[in-house]
Amino acid sequence: MTCCRVVPILIITLLGAALRFYGIGHQGIWYDESYTFALVKLPLGVMFGRIPHTESTPPLYYCCVWVWGRIFGFGAAGIRTFSAVCGTATIPVAYAAARKLLHGRRAALIAAALTAFNPLLIWYSQEARSYELLVLLSACTLLAFAYARERPAPLALALWTFTCCCALLTHYYAILLIIPEAAWLLYEHRYRRVVYAALSPIALIGLALLPLIHAQDANHMNDWIGRSPFGERLRQVIPLFLIGPQTPEGARVLANILEAGFTGKHFVVGEGGYASVAALPEAPDLAILACAAGEAAGHIHALAARGTRAAIAVGEVDDLAAVARESGVRVLGPHSFGIAVPRLGLNASLSHMAVPRGRVALLTQSASLARVVLDWAGPNGVGFSHIVGVGGNVVNFVLSYGMIYGHFGLPRLGVAGSGYGTAVGHQFTQAGGCVTRAGGRGDDLGAHSGSDP
Repeated sequence: MTCCRVVPILIITLLGAALRFYGIGHQGIWYDESYTFALVKLPLGVMFGRIPHTESTPPLYYCCVWVWGRIFGFGAAGIRTFSAVCGTATIPVAYAAARKLLHGRRAALIAAALTAFNPLLIWYSQEARSYELLVLLSACTLLAFAYARERPAPLALALWTFTCCCALLTHYYAILLIIPEAAWLLYEHRYRRVVYAALSPIALIGLALLPLIHAQDANHMNDWIGRSPFGERLRQVIPLFLIGPQTPEGARVLANILEAGFTGKHFVVGEGGYASVAALPEAPDLAILACAAGEAAGHIHALAARGTRAAIAVGEVDDLAAVARESGVRVLGPHSFGIAVPRLGLNASLSHMAVPRGRVALLTQSASLARVVLDWAGPNGVGFSHIVGVGGNVVNFVLSYGMIYGHFGLPRLGVAGSGYGTAVGHQFTQAGGCVTRAGGRGDDLGAHSGSDP
């Protein structure tokens, strides 16, 4: 009988684990994750010193992953598996909490299934950020609360206090769950001194975090949340729950630039960066436009005024051909896949994975085709010297690409837009304006310079 009761939750947990671990290292590191990867590779003391300036959450998650990475490695899969383990562990904890609070096995199984197959929770179980640890610890507080509410014994309250403190040290939003639980316990057991004693450590942790909250608030990392209309965020709830979050194009490009190890300068215009193109300390050689269609023209003209002569539009641009003619800026796009030159450590593209280095050059109008080719290339040992996404502006392609690739060496990069826009510095290469080349070992499509493709 006991075995029959265990089998359903075991199956749900295993299925949830499969969804969380499948392909966990396949996608490249995105913008927010790049901060995690950079932090956890540092010495512990240095990491603590950087958190107030680069993050907007408490340090517990980074401490856990700091240890985890030194055991399982600092690759995408190695770091992300910590979140996957947290997400998997949340399933039986949610089952146990629902079973205790709702007093029904069927309701508990439904709660476990919703946890296991929720696209949003699966998404965050494959992301190197603190959210899935917060979910696990929140579920643990709920389970401990269920026992403490029923019988406020010292052990039950101690477990509730411990899980609440850990949740609060993971993310400040844990307070949204801790306050209602604490209020409920105080209401039902207001004459028990042990309940008040259990609240004291949580209050002390909250007070200890105040200087960190103040320091992180000063870096304005979360100002973009306040600028986002509340109604718009409410409308996002159902799509996020059903299909998970979508990475903004600019964030994807910037994350790829950071992950590829680009050694030139790069500037961000928009969230977390400079207020405008005019505010940049120097003119980028190449700008990556990932902004609203109506804002792109203004950015292109501002770039032209600074002396930038090349840009790639990964999103939509209103009347791009006219804007390019008026400004004198050569633009690949709209809806360009971007550009990748692995030997330069440059991946300013929408690639969902690292671009392997090799001798094949890929020129494509379709971003979807580029992703399919990359999916095929990795397992088959095929690498690339260049990947260039033409986008929709085919008429100007030859002149644009000749200028973008041949005119520059290692680039100064700039990402520009209301979300993210990236700009690229120094020069690309002394390749001249060659667009196609045949010969060597096989046929290379794309510009080529020197002995290393």
